[in-house]
Amino acid sequence: MEESGIFGGFVMREREVPEPLVVEPWWRRFGSPALTLLRQIAQRPLDPLPRLILADFLEENGAPARAEFIRLQVQHMPERWGWEDKEYWPQRERELWQRHRDEWLEGLPGLRWLVWGGLVEGVIGGAEEGREARQHVDLRRVVLNAGSIVQGRLEWLVGVVALRAEGMRLGPVGAEALAQSPHLHNLTTLNLSENEIGAAGAKALVQSPYLHNLTTLDLRVNGIGAAGAKALAQSPYLQNLTTLDLSDNRIGAKGVQALAQSPTLQNLTTLDLALNRIGDAGAKGLAQSPHLQNLITLDLGWNEIGAVGAMALAQSPYLQNLTTLDLGWNEIGAVGAEALAQSPHLHNLTTLVLSGNRIGAAGAAALAQSPTLQNLTTLNLGYNEIGAAGAEALAQSPHLHNLTTLDLRVNGIGAAGAKALAQSPHLHNLTTLDLSWNSIGDAGAAALAKSPHLHNLTELNLGSNRIGAAGAEALAQSPYLQNLTTLDLGGNEIGDAGAEALAQSPHLHNLTTLDLNDNEIGDAGAEALRNSPYLRRCKVWGL
Repeated sequence: MEESGIFGGFVMREREVPEPLVVEPWWRRFGSPALTLLRQIAQRPLDPLPRLILADFLEENGAPARAEFIRLQVQHMPERWGWEDKEYWPQRERELWQRHRDEWLEGLPGLRWLVWGGLVEGVIGGAEEGREARQHVDLRRVVLNAGSIVQGRLEWLVGVVALRAEGMRLGPVGAEALAQSPHLHNLTTLNLSENEIGAAGAKALVQSPYLHNLTTLDLRVNGIGAAGAKALAQSPYLQNLTTLDLSDNRIGAKGVQALAQSPTLQNLTTLDLALNRIGDAGAKGLAQSPHLQNLITLDLGWNEIGAVGAMALAQSPYLQNLTTLDLGWNEIGAVGAEALAQSPHLHNLTTLVLSGNRIGAAGAAALAQSPTLQNLTTLNLGYNEIGAAGAEALAQSPHLHNLTTLDLRVNGIGAAGAKALAQSPHLHNLTTLDLSWNSIGDAGAAALAKSPHLHNLTELNLGSNRIGAAGAEALAQSPYLQNLTTLDLGGNEIGDAGAEALAQSPHLHNLTTLDLNDNEIGDAGAEALRNSPYLRRCKVWGL
């Protein structure tokens, strides 16, 4: 593949299109101009521009619905792979697909097709389905199903740019078969997670010259160990990688240090090393690496990192481009939180996850007082024992005014902490708030309900908070919660009276999900919820 432009921060390479170019029957009505545009897309499948040009062509030639669908999907190309469940598409995309699916797929066999960037790009299945699919479409994306066998020449994968073979127990032999296939030289995305490939399989993959176009490699849960990580670090063929997931591989500190010292990985923007027991030594190795200065997202959750490791990360000048840092379920404590808060290098962070680190009220207060963290939009401090004092410190912080998501579950903040958050003018941009398992009670629920500062909330989780009917009634009567689409009150004690109050609330008309599991709701409350004119579009759990 030859270089042909920039997309998502990396240099794209022109794909070698298998000849003759195959397009599905729907496109034939538009003649040779459409075929020319589709060939340009086939040559540059990761580039949004040819797809947008195609959308304009369709708009001008009597196919506005397909044009709109392509434009909507192009917006999500950078964060999608093509195999996501269509239920998670935005509503308008789902509507267009459901309305026009049969028309757009007319003439195609009944395979499990993959749609990406508005076009039919691939298939879910094995060699038989793949060979059939490529007779009808330009096959660019493949998800191998559990029964697939990876062996032989694999010629049916020629031209594929994204391959997912997750949880198939390929083992080292399967990894070697893929590595030895010259038909995979167009691959830019490879997901081999949960395949037990071990160090031998990892070595085979990273020594393959046919995988030199990879930009995304997912090897999570493969037991590659330090030896596999070292082989990856020494590979001459992975210089185009921008996303690397090695989570849950037992690579340890030595494996991480090898990765950190590798100039081959200097183009990485996303690195996931969660669940690898790297400890402070591994964190230090990452912090000291000049090769990782392009990182934007770093996941180090569940790694036995303590305050020393957090300090090293906080003091690293090479991590100043980070926008997302996940240190959840480590052991950094208040000292580690204070180090992060005082860092002069982490000013670009927009997402910080520190759940399960026992930072306490002191750690929360340090974060709240940090001007370095003023760009945060997402902050997760769940399971940290911050108490009411920690919640109050966060509530009083002018530096957290950009927060849209705040997770404080299981922190013992009580009613006092909930009241402090509700009264904070600095949290007015919040759209998602999780206060589950905090014993806020009716008083805390009432305080939240009365807050004009929480009017932008769309998701509110108050599960397992000892909220009774009075708290539910307060929430139901709140004009400030009318933008809520998701409300979780599971594991409380609202009973029939609370259920009836929710059912009668005109302010909750935008709800699509309401969780009322384990709330002692009887027949009367269930009937009120089912007959509510305000909850007709809402899925109610727990009836």
